[in-house]
Amino acid sequence: MARQALRLDPPAGIENVVNYLLALQRFGEAKQAIQQAMTQRTDNFILHSAIYALAFLTADPSTVEEQQWWFAGKSQVEHYGLSFASDTEAYAGRLHKARELSQRSVDSAIRSDSKENAGVWLTNAAVREAAFGNFPEARQYATAGLKLAAAGQGVQVEAALAYAMAGGTTHAAMLATELHKRYPLDTQMQSLWLPAIQAQSALDNKNPAAAFAALQATVPPAEYGFRLCRDQLMPLPNLNSWSGLSHGWTSRNIFGVGEYYSTRGVVHIAGKKTIGKRIPLDNKKLPCGDNFERTLVAGGA
Repeated sequence: MARQALRLDPPAGIENVVNYLLALQRFGEAKQAIQQAMTQRTDNFILHSAIYALAFLTADPSTVEEQQWWFAGKSQVEHYGLSFASDTEAYAGRLHKARELSQRSVDSAIRSDSKENAGVWLTNAAVREAAFGNFPEARQYATAGLKLAAAGQGVQVEAALAYAMAGGTTHAAMLATELHKRYPLDTQMQSLWLPAIQAQSALDNKNPAAAFAALQATVPPAEYGFRLCRDQLMPLPNLNSWSGLSHGWTSRNIFGVGEYYSTRGVVHIAGKKTIGKRIPLDNKKLPCGDNFERTLVAGGA
């Protein structure tokens, strides 16, 4: 379908193709699609977000820096680049710098009259803090994001996930209930976000059976996904739990480029030395250590 859209509307279609190829980890094809887009003089923040993502995933720091400069000073989209840079710093373990850049991205979004985006950057930071085990900070970021844009879909889903990860299961449940009512026919909401939130809450309540039951909603037809919401790159949910992973489910998201799929016995690890590697599970035993712990998280922390 994306290829058909490319034929009908080349400028818009090429952006979709690039993003889908990134989500599928077909980096060589993604690079070719980006080059094609540039020859068509397609030049917008969505394409540059994809270039940033590809550069990060293929360990190309010079291109990452080039893209950061592209975003810098563009008042309407600068906040995207700052948020991407924040997640990149967190991925490298520089949490203090990541927090600084997150705040700058929030301030920039507010200046550009985009409070909802500012709320998304705050709740993205909340998920990241929760992944690092900083639960009070995670709850504070989630609360701050909701204060800025309480009705924003992207804000609510990330806040709910952050609360679930950080022990705020009551808040997570309230948000999940509201999202379920507001988006009953939204496939990604019903099949990706809500099951992840519910599963994480169940694990926090020491109920792994309920977590597994929640994950059954993530049906095979939705194994691969990329979320593009209101002209902004939004992360797909994560399952920050060894229990879920041991049953073949994993997700990965790095500064907005997301994957969520059933691995059926294979773990795709987003650790520093393991991106793109496939590690088969023997007797459902998971690897651990500095390159694995807390890396399967939204925002690339």
